[in-house]
Amino acid sequence: MANFTPVPREAYRVGVPFAGQWSEVLNSDLSIYAGSNYGNSGGALAEETPSHGQALSLVLNLPPLAVLMVRLPSVSLWSRLAMEGIEPVAWWGNLASAQLAFVEDVDISALKSKSYF
Repeated sequence: MANFTPVPREAYRVGVPFAGQWSEVLNSDLSIYAGSNYGNSGGALAEETPSHGQALSLVLNLPPLAVLMVRLPSVSLWSRLAMEGIEPVAWWGNLASAQLAFVEDVDISALKSKSYF
């Protein structure tokens, strides 16, 4: 997110797709960038309040004239499939489970269209 105004935005709500603790990976207002250190103490916890078309949201302090980047919590593919209501067929077995458990960046919508589910 970017705040291109000189005014800090306190408690700005933004929708997110996954629950959990989101980590602040970049805050261009940190003192190491000659900023004021206004931010979120390293992250924010998703709340069950809908926003921006998502069922969950974060409440963030957006620093002035700065960019803030947050990282979603690590979610295994099996957890993501469960959230979408998809259950893989039993014949995939342990090998598929071991391989898919470490995949994070998978397009769930593409998986839904396959005949594997």
